[in-house]
Amino acid sequence: MATQKIETGLIADSAVTTAKIADNSVTGAKIAAASLDDQVKGISSSADAVAITIDSSENVGIGETSPDTALHVKTANDTVAVIESSDATSKILIKDGDSTYGTSLCVTNEDFFMQINGGEKLRVDSSGNLGLGTSSPNSYSGQTALTINSTGVARLDLDISNTRQGYVLAESGYLGIFADSGKTLRLGAGGDEDIRILASGYVGIGTQSPAAPLDVAGNFIFKSPTNTLYGNFDTTTAGYGAFRLQNQGSNYGFIGQTSSLLASGGSNTALGLRSENEFAIATGGSTERMRIDSSGNLLLGTTSFNTGAFGSAKGINVSATQPLILVHESDTDKDGFMGISNSVMFLGTADAIPLRFSTNDAERMRIDSAGTIYQGTTTPTLHSAVRGIVFENGSILNDVTRAAGRSITLAQNAAVDSGNTWAYLATDEASYYQQFNGNHYFATAPSGSAGSDVTFETKLQINNAGLVTTPSQPFFMTNRAAGNQTFANAAWVDLDWTGEPYDTGNNYTLSSGVFTAPVAGVYLFTGLIGFDTIAATNYVLARLVCSSAGDFYTTHEQKRSGGGDYGYDHAISQMVYLAASETVKMQVYAGGGGNHTIGSRSNWQGRLLG
Repeated sequence: MATQKIETGLIADSAVTTAKIADNSVTGAKIAAASLDDQVKGISSSADAVAITIDSSENVGIGETSPDTALHVKTANDTVAVIESSDATSKILIKDGDSTYGTSLCVTNEDFFMQINGGEKLRVDSSGNLGLGTSSPNSYSGQTALTINSTGVARLDLDISNTRQGYVLAESGYLGIFADSGKTLRLGAGGDEDIRILASGYVGIGTQSPAAPLDVAGNFIFKSPTNTLYGNFDTTTAGYGAFRLQNQGSNYGFIGQTSSLLASGGSNTALGLRSENEFAIATGGSTERMRIDSSGNLLLGTTSFNTGAFGSAKGINVSATQPLILVHESDTDKDGFMGISNSVMFLGTADAIPLRFSTNDAERMRIDSAGTIYQGTTTPTLHSAVRGIVFENGSILNDVTRAAGRSITLAQNAAVDSGNTWAYLATDEASYYQQFNGNHYFATAPSGSAGSDVTFETKLQINNAGLVTTPSQPFFMTNRAAGNQTFANAAWVDLDWTGEPYDTGNNYTLSSGVFTAPVAGVYLFTGLIGFDTIAATNYVLARLVCSSAGDFYTTHEQKRSGGGDYGYDHAISQMVYLAASETVKMQVYAGGGGNHTIGSRSNWQGRLLG
């Protein structure tokens, strides 16, 4: 190519297809705008400095005379360059020799995005929200968001010096925050660490060195889910599930499954409480209400167990001004209680229900609502006028009020039932001993059926003065109250009694001189037979004549030789067993000598011994 100097003028279009300015041939040049008819723009005709430099390496400098790269732009302004396209999207394509698509830096509608390998990978929208893997980063009013989108797993790795420390991972259905193997995960607020998860999986809240799967240093609160009455604490290890609570000292406690807490094992479904020392419960703030001490004693209203007079005993202590233990049966609304009031121990019921005592899982004694004590039985219900003790085969009964004219009775096989009558407890005979109005009564009854009425008959009475009588065991006495009785000899003659001072039970008939035994038993008959005359040398006899038992001779008198005819008195005494309704009378007999006389001083009496 020839070298040509252009002094002035225009170069025709296409006149120069290839041109080269020799090195150092132009050391300074200024192209006037008018000389090129204003066809070169962007280079001021008044510029004194070099605007564009193309060095020997063909690097182009704009505002830079020593360009370092293929294009080196330098300016003193904030905006270095403006690249503008009249299209809706403006792009700068960056591509190397091996690229098929290259990387495009794009702007559209005030959004900035990057296209890599032919597809959009990053976008910053006009609100400053950043999206990776999406052209529509999430947007929230008043917030700036980072959106990482993936069709499979979205993941954010956090590295220090190209070594991963942890990552945030999201898949369909879950989000995970993970520290890498051997590293801890820490969470906090206000610039301080609040939660730490060790590589072992132990979680510490308020502590940096958790010693258990969950180690809480400080207070914590469980709140129930909405519309439920409970909170959930689940353990994935069936063999052990418990909270451990520990203060700065060595004492600690547990809440969890009994199988985890107790030496005896227990059920995985049962809740257990365990303390290495004592267990206390407070209400109304910090006021202690109940404690279980390290020996297993239950304390209510006190913090120390008082054994009293029981030495090393264990049990329940209830301490108060008037301590009370109340039990309530909800389905019947009945109450029972025990306690101490005014130095008196009491055990009772608050309703009309009985109080029962058992041993060996069998009832031994019961006190009904009226105060009657039952031992070995629960029947019959006594009449309201009496109370006492009812045994399996007897009773001790008393009138309900303290006053004059009251009785106490010890009965065998009988009790006063609700109809206020004596009733048999079993099919058998019955008897009782009763004290009434200062007197003592002994009564019996024949055999009867269980539950049927009993008719007692008094067999012995001791009155307040000590006199023993038998109202139903008769006593009678008869005598010759008016004159003597004359009788002939050689025949048995009934004694003609004219007086009857006593006849308890009305078993003696004066007109016939006959006593009728009301019951079977041994009877004692005594008396005095006064013979006023015995003629010659004859003898006289006296005897008891019994309708069934036979005759019993009670006296025999022989007139003495040379003796007088008057004044022969003889006491008689005879015990006889009589059947019921058997009759007895007295007779005399003279062996001869004409008529004989029984004096008015004569008498005869008898009674049942038993």
